[in-house]
Amino acid sequence: MIFRASRRCKREELEKALLQDMGEQLQALPLERFCQRGGWPLEVRISRVEKVRDEGGFLEALLFVSFTETGAACCSGDIFEKVRFVELLLRIDKRDWSGSFPVEA
Repeated sequence: MIFRASRRCKREELEKALLQDMGEQLQALPLERFCQRGGWPLEVRISRVEKVRDEGGFLEALLFVSFTETGAACCSGDIFEKVRFVELLLRIDKRDWSGSFPVEA
């Protein structure tokens, strides 16, 4: 995942640029780790980006994400849906503007 808009913007525009960049790369969000019933994430939405800070060679930001976990409900063929809200730490390497989502302890 590469952050093109974020690379070219001023500090005060960074949250908006990160939101734009992430909106174009929703499939890169590691939402499966938040699926509690063995489902998969659908209807993904990033509502906001906050707490952008410079950590030397990295930028870090907090993403607020909502999605619907969808999956099979037992053996009947029924489908379950559960809306989930999560916060993800995004880390961007300023050398190449690649992003990752470290697993928090």
